[in-house]
Amino acid sequence: MFLLELARRAVETPDLVAVEAPMTFGSGGVENSHDRLTWRALDEMSSQVARHLHVAGVKQGEIVVNLLPPGPRHFVGTIGAWKAAARCAFVSNDNIARATSAIPTAVKIADTRVGNSGLVLLLDDILRGENVTYRPRQSLPEQCEALIFSSGTTGLPRLVPVTGIGRFRPQNFLMRRLGAGRGARQLVAVPLTHILGLMTAYGGLLHFDSTIVLPRITPTILQETVARLRPALLVMVPAMMAWAAPMLSRIDMSAVGLLHAGASCPNALKREWIDALGADKVFEMYSTSEGFGTTFVTGNEWLRRPGTVGRPIDCRVVIYDDFGKPVPPGTVGRISLAKFRTPCSEQIEPCATGDLGWIDDKGYLYVAGRADDLIITGAHKVLPDEVEDVLREHPGIHDIAIVGRPDRMFGELVCAVVVPADESITLQEMRRFGQSRLAPFALPTRLRLVSALPRTETGKLVRRLLRDQHED
Repeated sequence: MFLLELARRAVETPDLVAVEAPMTFGSGGVENSHDRLTWRALDEMSSQVARHLHVAGVKQGEIVVNLLPPGPRHFVGTIGAWKAAARCAFVSNDNIARATSAIPTAVKIADTRVGNSGLVLLLDDILRGENVTYRPRQSLPEQCEALIFSSGTTGLPRLVPVTGIGRFRPQNFLMRRLGAGRGARQLVAVPLTHILGLMTAYGGLLHFDSTIVLPRITPTILQETVARLRPALLVMVPAMMAWAAPMLSRIDMSAVGLLHAGASCPNALKREWIDALGADKVFEMYSTSEGFGTTFVTGNEWLRRPGTVGRPIDCRVVIYDDFGKPVPPGTVGRISLAKFRTPCSEQIEPCATGDLGWIDDKGYLYVAGRADDLIITGAHKVLPDEVEDVLREHPGIHDIAIVGRPDRMFGELVCAVVVPADESITLQEMRRFGQSRLAPFALPTRLRLVSALPRTETGKLVRRLLRDQHED
């Protein structure tokens, strides 16, 4: 069990650092402060939280909302909630108001008073209270359950349950492949309110000697943290890989591995990281917030099949057409994942991911984009991600999004929304650049220049906002 394993670490290695966070950097990247928690401190402080939740009347299976900022204190609140047999909900900053209104009676753990309803326990008040010895309930669940309150790219906020904390299979594999020995650290450069950040940060407690999280994620802080702390594994999303790429030539990355997920990664960007770290140290996974299943690919596999997100490790991939019938390999359709209940048991019913894609003859999955983003112009279907991957290589384009613009004759027109690297970029030049690799109907017929594209806190494009602007 996850909690028992953490307790064992607290007994066997009480004075080793379990969680750490570089807090601030001064001029020249000099670290001004560093927040650390040993295994003993993490165990004792989380037990105090569990005790206070019991006193507050929190019952098994009830929701406790963790509003603590990223850092060791976040782990204290979460593990304390799990020790109290509660379900712990994670809420991003832009969803706090909606979350507190959606679950108004839930107990909240925070640094400051927040919301107008429900009990708010301040972590400092809890830790200044009586230091108690925590005895787990007899009915402690076999697994810890989390809930992510997220609107993703749909704009419709919902609570998504997450189970299997501590059984995150890719990390078991990565530890072996990276040859990480005693003292190995992982750096999770993803918000803890995101499924990737949550699963790797908390699951990594069982596999790495120390987990590093960043209260603020900027290129400078990330570069200085990697240079000083030398993590064995760096966890990122593609948007962060893009703005962090300059550090690949500035600091020694020879001992660092990379796991990325969370969004489509442009082929050119992935090759840049593979060239810098080595194909044997770059890994990618594809999954969903709901945990329908996971695919996984190594850098060497990806080089043989550029664009793939790998083969399934705990599920079966099924591609359906618009009528719900399976399609053969090589045919684009709607991706569904059928997860196995246990490694050696039957699979559950396939669950749609909302993405389009295909599998090849060896079972490798390729993601073509979100089904809702598909553009139908005339009788032709255009996948925005494919167009973006080609046009993004134009030197005059810094960032790009392809969206459909309503049209009475064709249904939709292909429109490019571009953050220019060169203000002289034109629609004609962009079309000439892409015509050798894209079908004529996939080439943009409209161009709009903007200063920035709307993205989530993990850098995922919020395409619906761009579509809404075109409809206005």
